[in-house]
Amino acid sequence: MILLPVMRVPVPELRPFVHHFFLLHLNFSGTPPPLKPMPAEPYQSLYFYPRDKVVKMAHDTGQITVNPAGIIVGQQIGRVNLSLGNDHMVIQVAFIPGGFFRLFGIPMQEFCDISMDSAQVLGKEMARLNDRLANEQNYLRMIGHIEDFLKARLARTAKDLIPLDRVMQLMLNEPDKGMDQWASLACLSTRQFERKFLERVGVSPKMYTRIVRFNRTLDYKRRHPDVAWLEAAYAFGYFDYAHLIRDFKLFTGETPVILFESDQRSLKDMSENVVFLHPSELFG
Repeated sequence: MILLPVMRVPVPELRPFVHHFFLLHLNFSGTPPPLKPMPAEPYQSLYFYPRDKVVKMAHDTGQITVNPAGIIVGQQIGRVNLSLGNDHMVIQVAFIPGGFFRLFGIPMQEFCDISMDSAQVLGKEMARLNDRLANEQNYLRMIGHIEDFLKARLARTAKDLIPLDRVMQLMLNEPDKGMDQWASLACLSTRQFERKFLERVGVSPKMYTRIVRFNRTLDYKRRHPDVAWLEAAYAFGYFDYAHLIRDFKLFTGETPVILFESDQRSLKDMSENVVFLHPSELFG
């Protein structure tokens, strides 16, 4: 059985900002933890590591960083590889495009393709949340603590929803429109749309739609491993296999076949060591 990503929908008041929560707890007693490839996703996220440390290695440069207990991950472009600890727990808060900007008011260009210590950026409240998660044993209460933190920010700092924000949410499922069409739907000129999009997401609209298409294709292949890559490529708007390879090289540094093999190996290794995955439907 292969571990597949699942999602938990946030409470109603956070849904205009947060796309999903994801909590995974693994224990590698007796087996070495795998190296987990992490290609680009179309989300800006908060990640929490309440148990063992996670070591991040940039795939292109080999630079090694030990992640703190909580990090902000802006819009990712380049792949990173994660070396997991024996007692590995991760909680992801994946924001709707523009949701982090609306909730925290920080221009997302500052986080493009990097991660930063969330306590250094967001202050003492985040440091206290990290401590609370480290001392909490109940998985659902962990997510509840995070929701309480986000709701407190919502009450103080959230920016109003504008047409651009609604358009960015549509782009998660319909990435193939032209920029002029998206700008028109957002009631902006193309130049205004690109500038405001960059502020809210951290990359250009064109780059973002490439990330969405790539991620949808990879996710489809994970769920349907017997489908040929060319069929998957055509299903999600690629012109041909060479077009698909260009995006895979950009976002993963590998061809689709090589990336998928390492991705499936790491998912299989993790599936065999699951303690808890929320929601509870573990396998597809």
